[in-house]
Amino acid sequence: MDWLTINRTSKPKTRYAKFSICNSYRKSKLLNKKIEKFIELIPLEDLIAIKLELSTRKTGGFLYNLNFLSSVSKISHEAILKFVLSSCSNFSEAALMLGTDRLTLKKMIKKYNIEEQLKE
Repeated sequence: MDWLTINRTSKPKTRYAKFSICNSYRKSKLLNKKIEKFIELIPLEDLIAIKLELSTRKTGGFLYNLNFLSSVSKISHEAILKFVLSSCSNFSEAALMLGTDRLTLKKMIKKYNIEEQLKE
């Protein structure tokens, strides 16, 4: 099955199908439509730089003992996995979007320890 032939009208088939990181933050009042509009305008690499800059304000611009380069892969994989799970209606569709199979997708969910976040 190729990505373009997936039936987008199919009903959610997984317990994570209704997961949305945006909805999670809206429920906690940390995100609203106005903030979302601003975020949409900012390129991803700038958004990451802004987050890092804001995170270092209390330490004078430094985060010691953190190896950013080795952490980038884990952080980006986790972010992409969350996005795919929030935008796909089932595991098969999510696995296809990631270019993997369902078993590997389930292993990735456990590896990046996001199963609890998905249940919320």
